[in-house]
Amino acid sequence: MDIQINNQSFSLPKNARLIDALASYSEVPLPYAVAINGEFVPRSQYSVRALMPDDQVDILRPVVGG
Repeated sequence: MDIQINNQSFSLPKNARLIDALASYSEVPLPYAVAINGEFVPRSQYSVRALMPDDQVDILRPVVGG
């Protein structure tokens, strides 16, 4: 299945989870937060959140301060 991670195309096996996508992406900044199709995904859900074809995964560096 094809997805986008930070606007780059990736092919993952059918039934891939978010944790699989993160493992295949070599540019994960630390610390980071993840959104799928604009919706924040809690870290506790990374291993269970299933991906669907054409999902847009955004790996973001959190911004703190005000």
